Amino acid sequence: MIIDSHTHILPPEIAKNPPKNLPSFWKKFAPICTADNLIEMFRKANIDGGIVLPAGAAILSWSIEKVNDFIANSAKEHKNLIGFGWVNPNLETATFEMERCVKELKLKGFGEFHPVAQNFKLNSCKSIIEKAIELDVPIIFHFDERTNFIEFLNLVRTYQNAKIICAHLGAGLFEKTDLSFYYDTSFGKNLELALKRVGTDRILFGTDFPFAKNPKLELEKILRLEVPDEEKKEILGGNVLKLVK
Repeated sequence: MIIDSHTHILPPEIAKNPPKNLPSFWKKFAPICTADNLIEMFRKANIDGGIVLPAGAAILSWSIEKVNDFIANSAKEHKNLIGFGWVNPNLETATFEMERCVKELKLKGFGEFHPVAQNFKLNSCKSIIEKAIELDVPIIFHFDERTNFIEFLNLVRTYQNAKIICAHLGAGLFEKTDLSFYYDTSFGKNLELALKRVGTDRILFGTDFPFAKNPKLELEKILRLEVPDEEKKEILGGNVLKLVK
C-alpha cells in the first residue's frame, strides 16, 4: 500500500475564492488544493491514500476549530484520507483543541507547524509536543533554509519519546544530529544520504500536494531507490501506518 505522508487540502469555497491576504504563491495553488483534486492525483499516480494537513490558506481564513472540523469531515467522506489537525502554539487553548481533535474528531496527528509562516516561536511548542506524547499521535514540523536547527534541537532534546516528523527531509537536519526523528521525502534533498544516516524505517514517502508539480515523479524517486523491496514498502506506506493508529 502506498501512502502519501504529506498533502494539504482547502475547503472548496476558499479554493474558489482565496482571501486577499494570502501569500502570492498560495494564490496560484489554492484553486487546485481540494480533496477531489487530491483523490484524482492519487488515482493518476497509483497512490492508495494519504495524510491530509490543513492548508495555510484555510488557517488564515477560518477559525482553528472550523478548519479541524473540515479536515475531519473530509477524512470521513474519503476513507483513504488520514486527517491531521492544526493548533496555534501561541494560544493557551491549543492543548484543549488537540484533545478534541483526537478524541472527538478522530484525527490522527497534527501539523504542519511552520514557525516562520505561522508566526510563532519554536519554544512555544513545548505544551503541544507534550500533549502529542500524551495522546500518542505524531506531529509534523516544517523545515527549510530558514529553520533554526539549534533552537529546534534544544526544544525536542528532552522529548525523545515524541513521534516527530521532519518535513522535507528536515532540510538536511539528519546531517546535524543523532537524535531520532521521522523524515518525509517531500521536496527533500540527498535522500540516499538520509537513508544511510537514519535508516529506511524512519523515512516516509510524501509529495506536499498541491505544490509538487508532478507527484508521480516524487513517487518514482522512491521506486528507483536501491534498497530491498520490503524496505521500499515501508518507506512507501508501512512506516506511516505504524505512526497513525
